[in-house]
Amino acid sequence: MEAYRKVISNWPDNSAAYNNLGTIMRDAGKFDDALHNYRMAISINPTFEEAHLNLGLVFREIGQLENSRKSLKTATDINRR
Repeated sequence: MEAYRKVISNWPDNSAAYNNLGTIMRDAGKFDDALHNYRMAISINPTFEEAHLNLGLVFREIGQLENSRKSLKTATDINRR
């Protein structure tokens, strides 16, 4: 976790680091932190399919099914391009 935070502090536009940190947070059950990191990854790279997918999975885990559906649809749409 600290390694990704260090990468982010040195390269704040590294969407992959935010995505990976989001996954660590999700796995730790820190869903708000996971959502924040996935959203940061998407704000840096709006076509980051994996971040949209991961965002959708967290929304599903916390019961926000409509948000989950939207995020997963976005990931699918990006994949089809």
